Amino acid sequence: MDSILYKLHLAAAKACGEDRSCRDKVRYGSEETARESADAMNLKGDRKYLLEHYPCPFCDGWHLGRHMSIDELLQVTKGMRFL
Repeated sequence: MDSILYKLHLAAAKACGEDRSCRDKVRYGSEETARESADAMNLKGDRKYLLEHYPCPFCDGWHLGRHMSIDELLQVTKGMRFL
């Protein structure tokens, strides 16, 4: 994940809060394992939406969540200073 997208995801997670971004989610210890898990789950045909991995500012791990476009990330983080 490039550094700007990484920072956008961190800011979006902070904006959404720990309850929605971290608590009760599986914590992956590395970006690679989280990405591999998201890719494997996305291959299943019963998904309502694509999953993606994202860094967590609360536990310093990685989690999986609904894929968010750059526009969605920018909307969630609107007005936040993250760069």
